[in-house]
Amino acid sequence: MMDMEREWKTRRYTLQQAVLEQYHADGVLIAGNANLFYYTGRVFTGYCYLPVQGEPVAFVRMPQNLTLADISVIPFRNPKQLPELLCQAGFSAPRVLMTELGSISAQEYLQLSSLFEAEWRDAGTLIRTLRSVKSSCELELIRKTCILHA
Repeated sequence: MMDMEREWKTRRYTLQQAVLEQYHADGVLIAGNANLFYYTGRVFTGYCYLPVQGEPVAFVRMPQNLTLADISVIPFRNPKQLPELLCQAGFSAPRVLMTELGSISAQEYLQLSSLFEAEWRDAGTLIRTLRSVKSSCELELIRKTCILHA
C-alpha cells in the first residue's frame, strides 16, 4: 500500500536538502502546476513556499476551501500580500529565493521579484533533476498506470 503523504514529505525534504546544500538559498517558491502537484498532491492557483528548514505553507488564491493534509493553507487575493503573509506565517524575509523560472511568465517573475527583496535563483533544473530519480512509490504508480493503459 502506498502512503502518498509520506511520499510528498520525502519529496519536499529532498528538495529542502538540495536547496540548502547546493544553493544556500532560504527557500523555494513553487509555482508551476506540475511541481505543485508533485510536491503537494494538488494543483491550485497560488504558490507553495518550501523553506529549507521547517514545514511548507501554501498561498492559495483559488479554490479558497482547499485543504492539504500536512501543509498550512493561507488564502490571498493579490500577490502583493505574499511578503506580509509569509512573515505572519512565522518566516523571516528570504535573502535568497528560488523558483522555477521556466514555469512562470516573465510578467509573474517581474511582479514577484519586485515584492521580495531577495536574490532570485532558478530552481527548475534542480527540480527536474530530483524528479528524474523515481522512488519505489512512483515506480509502483507507473506500473499500475501501464497495466490500466494496456
